[in-house]
Amino acid sequence: IEFGVSQTYLKQIVAQAGANNVKIAFLFLPFYKGPAAPLEEAWLSGFGPVLNANFLIDDPRNFQDSGHLAASPQVKTAVTNWLADRIAPLLK
Repeated sequence: IEFGVSQTYLKQIVAQAGANNVKIAFLFLPFYKGPAAPLEEAWLSGFGPVLNANFLIDDPRNFQDSGHLAASPQVKTAVTNWLADRIAPLLK
């Protein structure tokens, strides 16, 4: 969304998901010291939950640069475990 992906396409994706009984959720991965939530969080949450990984935001070890998460095993494990704990209830 932030980089110009049309809301029209997202609405079409949501419609296709609904037609196929597929649930939608959004994952927000922050920038280092950036916004603590997606700019369109209220709009996105109308389609499905927004999973916000802002627990990463303040530790420079979590990032390879200001806009990209580090590929270290520690970061991958932290994000994977955190995400799994949030996705599992959505699958019930």
